[in-house]
Amino acid sequence: MVSYTRLLLLVLLVLGTPLFLLFQGSMNLAQQIAAGTVLLAFLSLFVFSGRRPLPSISKPPDLNRLFNCPGVSLSNI
Repeated sequence: MVSYTRLLLLVLLVLGTPLFLLFQGSMNLAQQIAAGTVLLAFLSLFVFSGRRPLPSISKPPDLNRLFNCPGVSLSNI
């Protein structure tokens, strides 16, 4: 299930982006930079927050047993 933090960030992005574009003309340069920075921060939090990464494979499979070649050693290639 999606966490409430990600839902809140999605709502803030969906509401904030059109408002940013709507008020673009009436803001001065400092306000535009500040609003854009906040939206980018929300976007980065949304993208990089989520479920845990998948576990990595600790050891590669044995090639001789995988291809069933008892007389050939594939590990020295």
